[in-house]
Parts: sequence; C-alpha cells; structure tokens
Amino acid sequence: DYAERSGLPYLRARALVCKGLAASTGGDFAAAVGYFSEALDGARLAKTGLELEARLLAHLADTYLRADNRDLAIAAARDAMDAARRRTDRLAECHASVVSLLAKRTDIPDLADRTAALLKDTGAAVLQSMLSNGLG
Repeated sequence: DYAERSGLPYLRARALVCKGLAASTGGDFAAAVGYFSEALDGARLAKTGLELEARLLAHLADTYLRADNRDLAIAAARDAMDAARRRTDRLAECHASVVSLLAKRTDIPDLADRTAALLKDTGAAVLQSMLSNGLG
C-alpha cells in the first residue's frame, strides 16, 4: 500500500482513516477502532495531520456507539468536542454531539440545543438523519 511505503505519517493517517471508515461501514467495529486509534496515535506522535484529530475522535465515538459501547462512545465524544472547539471544527463537534445525544449523555447542559444549532450551521443532513433515526 502506497501510504505505508511512502513513510509519510500524514498519508498513513489519511489511509488509516479511510480503512476505519470502510471497516465501520462494513460492521467490523473492532477493526475500525483499531484503524482510527492507530491514525490518531500516529498523527499525534508525528505532529502531523492534527487537523484530523477532532474528526477522528468523532468517528471513533460513533464506532464505539455502533458497537454498543456507550461509555467509550461518551468518552471519545467528549474528547472530540474538546478538540473540535480548539480547532473550530463545527462539523466534528456536531458529529460528536449527535453521538453524545444518542448515547444519552446527560452531563452537558443544553447539549440538545447546541447540537440543533450545529446541525443548522453545518447543514449536516447525514448527522440529522442519524439523530432522527437513532443511528441510521
């Protein structure tokens, strides 16, 4: 695989994100968690691709939720929201907020209102559908 052979940490992180998305979509949540975690660790270690951090964490939270691991989903969503706010990545914050609502997170006042505002601002119809349908 080119990303592996290139030795470029950024390409490797991007490739792992794609593998994670494919695995999660296919229902292989354990593999998806592995790919997302490896991408996140590599990006942090190499200090490259950190603009992906919030989205990676949101995908990780989503995958944990789909795997029915509510506690890990909430923890990853919390980290994703923090990273998203630091980087002003409203789409990642929106994704993590939707996961938090679906995981029935109760420790954030006005989470539903903030999520609704983010859905409106981002126009993220897929996330709205996920929230409306319970995951989709």
